[in-house]
Amino acid sequence: MRRFAIQAATVLATLAGLYFLWLVHHAVLLFVVSLGIAAALRPTINFLTRRGLPRALALAATYLFAIGVPILLLLIAGQPLISQMRAVGADVTNAYKHIEDGWKEGPSWHVAVAKRVPPPEQLYQALVGKSGVSLLSAIIGATFSLFGIAVDLVLTIFLSIYWSIDRVQFERLWLSLLPVRLRTRTRDLWRAVETEAGAYLRSEVIQSLSASVVLWGGYFALGQSYPAVLAVIGGLAWLIPWIGVLIAMALLALLSLPALVLDGGASLLTVTLPAILYTLAVFLILELVIEPRFFNRRRYNALLTAVIAIGMAQIWGLLGLLLGPPVAAIIQIVAWHWVNRSPSGEVPEPAGAATFDERLLAIREMLQRVESPSPEALTFVDRMEKLVQEARRLAPQR
Repeated sequence: MRRFAIQAATVLATLAGLYFLWLVHHAVLLFVVSLGIAAALRPTINFLTRRGLPRALALAATYLFAIGVPILLLLIAGQPLISQMRAVGADVTNAYKHIEDGWKEGPSWHVAVAKRVPPPEQLYQALVGKSGVSLLSAIIGATFSLFGIAVDLVLTIFLSIYWSIDRVQFERLWLSLLPVRLRTRTRDLWRAVETEAGAYLRSEVIQSLSASVVLWGGYFALGQSYPAVLAVIGGLAWLIPWIGVLIAMALLALLSLPALVLDGGASLLTVTLPAILYTLAVFLILELVIEPRFFNRRRYNALLTAVIAIGMAQIWGLLGLLLGPPVAAIIQIVAWHWVNRSPSGEVPEPAGAATFDERLLAIREMLQRVESPSPEALTFVDRMEKLVQEARRLAPQR
């Protein structure tokens, strides 16, 4: 009876915990993303610190650069994006009128397409509804969604700054909840997961921004009508695993249709096909040349990654597909640590006091050879000597 009660209580506690996580899943997501941002920027902060820059300045410079570059790119692309989106609307309208009026005569497939194009009033009715309420609600909903995303982004950045500043204290806090024998292995596992998640996030963001810039320049050189819009679409499509390149090329072909209709298909071989091939080439270079320098996917099982990503996509849609690869990497890291763990009950033999004495003596001799050793280093050595003496007094050798 007691065993059944314990099992029932465990099941209820688990269900209650899962229900609580579901209630606060938005806050948990912000928390996880902020940890990922902090992990992604930590190597840069450490690099600047090793070069002699104070940690506060290194942290400030890193975050200003990480925030400033996307904002600068957005400011540069803002006006072209707005104007080209208007051009897309105007070209679609002109192409629609051209099909409706000019394709009533000519080749048979022109006539067939013109007959199946709905009248403008029906198309407008299907898009916005009888009184335009659906369009208004869509605009208001998008506005509130954008506002919510902006607030979440600001909160996430501030949280990541906090984790970057108080990383050690944060680790000590949650590791203190575990038994002493598990803390070292758990800390190593946590840092391995954090490092890989940060590497993945850093890789994807850098490559997405790089793809947008390179695609914009290429589309502009090829004479595409909407280079900024297509470049942003390509940069966002890069974040979608496996099928991102297909989505980018499909949208490129779709947005090229108005120009093909208006010029009679003259730009198909001179603009559209070269742009599609250029997109494919950029994505292949990013995948095969650039990405391995930031995040090595080959260390992780591709089949497991695909299964997890597809499963998460079934639950959370596009967001699940985006989160699938890092989640698969984390699962495999945990599995590796579990397989390579030391046998149960095996406790490493502690080093003797003589070993500590020899090491401390070597450190003190090294500090004596330094012209002006830091007071912190001398204080650290003195404290370690006192700790060794205290340990020898409390636990004498038997």
